Amino acid sequence: MKVIKITNGEVHIKDFCTRKLRKEINRVLFGNVQVKGGESGSNFEGFSMEDMDKANDVALLGMVEKLIINDQEMPIEIKTFDEMDVMDTEKIINEINKITGRQVPNA
Repeated sequence: MKVIKITNGEVHIKDFCTRKLRKEINRVLFGNVQVKGGESGSNFEGFSMEDMDKANDVALLGMVEKLIINDQEMPIEIKTFDEMDVMDTEKIINEINKITGRQVPNA
């Protein structure tokens, strides 16, 4: 388990990403992507910020094991993360991305 310090607490995240979680993140992130253009397949459409946000939500729910804010354990749910400081949430997502190995697509 990895501990990430945030402004007013800490977050415990898993050391690894399960295959099942990785498949769910990819399904949400790439589910609407289509290949456009020539035979090389280098042109893609369908990436959206909404899909990226949903994939981040899936990753947060699947990777965070414990969330402590102001010495209180908080529920691990999207509402909690949505009400946190954006910089803290981004810090958590960046650490999770290192573990899941997910790359931001070049849309």
